[in-house]
Amino acid sequence: MSPDVKFEVFSDKISSIYKIRISEPIPHLKITYQVTWNYANIHEDAISMDDIPEYIRKTYLQLPQTLPVEVKILAESLKNTSLTVLDQVLKDVKYFVNNFEYDSEIQTKGFIERDWVLTFLKKRKGICMDAATALTIILRCQGIPARVCCGFKPREKVGHKVLYSVSEAHALTEVYLPPYGWVPFDATPAGVRLSTRRFFFC
Repeated sequence: MSPDVKFEVFSDKISSIYKIRISEPIPHLKITYQVTWNYANIHEDAISMDDIPEYIRKTYLQLPQTLPVEVKILAESLKNTSLTVLDQVLKDVKYFVNNFEYDSEIQTKGFIERDWVLTFLKKRKGICMDAATALTIILRCQGIPARVCCGFKPREKVGHKVLYSVSEAHALTEVYLPPYGWVPFDATPAGVRLSTRRFFFC
């Protein structure tokens, strides 16, 4: 900065807003900056499920007590002990992406039976939240810590405000893969508008 002043960096990663804040306006202040970033590559041989903290296991391997046996059977049928953890997750993701249909009207038809995930598995139709929930439960059945993550894509900026719309909501699954931490995976079936398929971090 010219002149040199104290500042702080503000970032809102969900809405992709990054700002440099200063305590008071300074006439003729010049700010020069450069931004660089890198996408992290995940190396399968570095993943060690032995390094999962106990609180992660305790919290993110929980299953509903009323989970139907059909869901557990599917999880077991998809499980392949010869696969790496990452390949197992990708196999599960592929199962939902390739064998299910995106249907945004399905929630209005009131067809939920005795279990949300089981209903999605039977109907093979649903939205991102259905796929994220089902993938999360399947992974937990396989002993892989997972959680559902939800967020909103910003619609537009009006002045200093960022507006969000329910129509731009999205959900996906995050999987805990040491040493990388929470890694997002999107099992949303084909048919969803690509503009809404964004990663959100909770």
